[in-house]
Amino acid sequence: MKDNLEKLKAIELERKDLLSKLQKIEEKKGSVSHEVYIKVKTDYETRLKKIDEALAENKELVKMEMDRLNGELSELKKEEKNLRLNLEEIELRYTIGEYSEDKFHELQKENKEKLNKVEGQIRELEERIRWCRGLLGEEIIEEEKVVEKVSVEEKKEAIEELKIDEHILEEKIPEEVKKLDELLIETNALLESAEEATGKVKKEKEEGIACPKCGFLNPPDSWYCEKCGAEILTI
Repeated sequence: MKDNLEKLKAIELERKDLLSKLQKIEEKKGSVSHEVYIKVKTDYETRLKKIDEALAENKELVKMEMDRLNGELSELKKEEKNLRLNLEEIELRYTIGEYSEDKFHELQKENKEKLNKVEGQIRELEERIRWCRGLLGEEIIEEEKVVEKVSVEEKKEAIEELKIDEHILEEKIPEEVKKLDELLIETNALLESAEEATGKVKKEKEEGIACPKCGFLNPPDSWYCEKCGAEILTI
């Protein structure tokens, strides 16, 4: 497989060279006759087509290689993380006095060398993965960002949770609550009537007392009507 991949890599380099030459041909288009421009351009386009056909025939091989490289990259990423954690731990142990300065520098140097080596291997693998993607016609992504996407169904469920069930809004008020409300209304009405009557009596006392027989307005302290002599009953 390694020999086949090396062959593919050589083909890819040739392809890039052809693309570069085609671009230069376009730049020289205005400085040569149309016949020469078409002839040379057609020649390089034919070569490029053959290269693309050769790469297409080996796409499955490239996919297998890319899967293998991604597996190796995942393991190296784990190793890189562990080495960084080791360096952090060494730093902490040194600051609390567990390691002497010499021991600290020794451990730090050892882990940094390992980390640098792993980082170099990661860069090489990432470069080979980009190359494989290029052969497969995939977009090369320099930095991948993981974005958590909420599905349409999850959004619907979230909205439903926020809604108040319609049957709750339409639920009938219990009979006991209705009776209590009616009683409160009647009580308030009676209180208002009593307040109104009390105010009326108070007003009459201030202004005078009307005779129950002839309606003549007598002084507040009258016992008998000054007009008809009828007895006035006071409250």
